[in-house]
Amino acid sequence: MATPARSNRRLIVAVETVAEGIAVMRLHGNLDINSVPILEAYLEPLWRQPGLSGLVVDVAEVDFCDSTGLGKLMGARNLCEGRGLGFALAGVTGIMQRLLVLTGLYPYLEAYPDTDTAVRNLTGTPE
Repeated sequence: MATPARSNRRLIVAVETVAEGIAVMRLHGNLDINSVPILEAYLEPLWRQPGLSGLVVDVAEVDFCDSTGLGKLMGARNLCEGRGLGFALAGVTGIMQRLLVLTGLYPYLEAYPDTDTAVRNLTGTPE
């Protein structure tokens, strides 16, 4: 089930549930102090979704991310871990990869080059 994308001129978020209860959240635009409330508005209902087994956040189309955005991604990861859910970032290339490496967060996040690979790893499905 896909939810419609919403935009606040800074961040567009779209969510769909794929195989085995994995929710894929695609972000497009800036992930910063001004747009994190939009992300939060999409994350809150996910935590109540029956059968949710994991979350993949696709950051391939994120143009900018500040410390507030990074903090929200880490918070989502920690919340997933605390609830026994899988968590992965997808589309981690370019600016997002550099940011995660520079901040030292890269080793703490399961990061994959694309959504399909992230979903396969969370579900344990071979290629």
